[in-house]
Amino acid sequence: MNLKSFHLLIGLVWLLASCQKETEQPNKEPEKGFLNGVIVNQFGQAIPDVKIDMEMGNSTFTTSSNANGEFEIAGIFVGTRSVSFSKDAFLGQTLKVSIEKDKITRLEINLLSGKNYLSVSDSSFLKQYTPQEWSISIQSNSSWIVENTSAWIKVDKIEGKGNAEIKFNLESNDTRDKRIGKVTLVSGDVKKEILIEQIPKAFIFKVLPVLGYMDEKVLNPDSVRLEFNTPVKIKSIQHKFFLCHPNFPFQFFYKEENKQVTFEYSCGDPGQSYGFTINFEDYHGNSYEENFEVDFFEKKIILEGYLHRKTFDKDGTSLWIQTLGQDLLYRISLNDFSIKSRLELPHAPQGFAINNATSEIYVYYVERSFVDVFDKNNFSLKRKIQMTPILTDHPEFPVIYPYNLEFLNSGKGVISLGAKGSSAVRWYVIDSKKNDEITVHPQYGENFTLTMVDFIHHNFDHSKLYLMSPNQFTSYAVYEQETDRITMNKSKYLFRPIRIVPNRNDNSFIFLQNFVQSIVDPIAGSETRKFDIQALNDNSSDFTYNPDKPLSTYYYLLKYLMFFDYSTGEFREMFMRFNDISEIVSSKDGKNLFLIRKNGTLSPGTNHYSTELIRVPTSYFPKW
Repeated sequence: MNLKSFHLLIGLVWLLASCQKETEQPNKEPEKGFLNGVIVNQFGQAIPDVKIDMEMGNSTFTTSSNANGEFEIAGIFVGTRSVSFSKDAFLGQTLKVSIEKDKITRLEINLLSGKNYLSVSDSSFLKQYTPQEWSISIQSNSSWIVENTSAWIKVDKIEGKGNAEIKFNLESNDTRDKRIGKVTLVSGDVKKEILIEQIPKAFIFKVLPVLGYMDEKVLNPDSVRLEFNTPVKIKSIQHKFFLCHPNFPFQFFYKEENKQVTFEYSCGDPGQSYGFTINFEDYHGNSYEENFEVDFFEKKIILEGYLHRKTFDKDGTSLWIQTLGQDLLYRISLNDFSIKSRLELPHAPQGFAINNATSEIYVYYVERSFVDVFDKNNFSLKRKIQMTPILTDHPEFPVIYPYNLEFLNSGKGVISLGAKGSSAVRWYVIDSKKNDEITVHPQYGENFTLTMVDFIHHNFDHSKLYLMSPNQFTSYAVYEQETDRITMNKSKYLFRPIRIVPNRNDNSFIFLQNFVQSIVDPIAGSETRKFDIQALNDNSSDFTYNPDKPLSTYYYLLKYLMFFDYSTGEFREMFMRFNDISEIVSSKDGKNLFLIRKNGTLSPGTNHYSTELIRVPTSYFPKW
């Protein structure tokens, strides 16, 4: 085997083994071509053992000329390739070669005696973020090529010979960070690298509102945290919300090597947005003006109508809300916080319940003696349940108007009924597995307290129901699915009860009474008191679901939001400016707080009301 055949065989093996990445399609034969030629000196004499380097994607294939100065490479993937020729005591050359499908590209290379020389006028540049253009000078005694792998750098030449100028053009740097590119000039075995750095345009990439709070009687005002992509110096900030008069001019606090700037702003109201204009400089002397909005919330949904009732799906991924006025039922995904379903109701609703055993929704109406049963998935009306007088109902005021309803996993539930024009309230058992049969529970009327039930709640897994007596009593009952029995309990704090808020992770619930808020676990038989605080009917409370603070709750009173810690028996922080919030609900992962604000007053003859559902991440609250 002669030297020429050996080089050809090695070339074929190398290409098959290391160039698979350049195959266009796995099942399609790649397109290939050939390269051959001869290398001579200035007298036309063959030059053997010339090193030949061919660029092959991310690799380089190397061979050499034979005794006759000849070379041949087969099986080269089509496209433009860089080829360098070098040997001691000769001026090397580097060329761009076009390889075509099934064709032989032939080169005749003339190497002159001497040593390669290649220099550039400058090899390092720091440029502004705006589009840039400049040139450099090249000094060389041979041919050369330009290698450039950065798409944002443009050069006007890809190859040349001898002395020349290369013009560079940079695109605007709109990325978040400084970028660095490299352009390499190659002449034979000599390389010169040119490093180009381009600073980014300075901008705000994150705006985080921080809600003001009172901690140990120290007032910490609302503030705004700005995060920049590069160090900055603030010149001024102007606010555009002229209904508020914050401390002005703003004071700035720098962190993270001046990439983070915080300023106090005493007007932040959850659910509202505020506009600002900021003037600042980067550390390269560039000046900027930018307008930005601060949302003291992450996302907001506007619902038609006035919030009336709400509940969660068993898996906690959906929040169901019923509104008055527009008479609607919504299903809202808590995963992406969007409205997934909307059901128009035929009458003003009194309430609704989800029956997990049948995947149905039971809807009942104000002073209507029936219940509509809808399919939970497509909202089709499946049937009506007509209420009829039971026991010794007063003939003029029969107890036939559904007032409250909840179901167990078994499909059995408890329904409370009221009478038109009367304060009478009675409760019965409803069994959806027996054609919605309504019966009297054997324990009904066991004592006076258990005879009357105003509100019914389910526990976290729908295996128990909590029955709440009218607000003049401090008793509550637990209906066990497993035993079908009811156990009476009584709070040890003798204050008027306001509401029960079940924990969505265990059997405990918040028992909100006037002047006392406690956590009750009726199964374990425990009741943990906080401290005296006045409670009103429009107060709201929920567990924080913070895994690091399992015995903590949110409590909303008037325009203040407070965190209570049962493990220490004290409240932690108190947040202000929660104006017009009617209810607060925490997500089960503890990462978000949902605020519900009712806009307008529900009254006859007006449609100017709606409900705002506002998602506020707990990261907006310092220390939580």
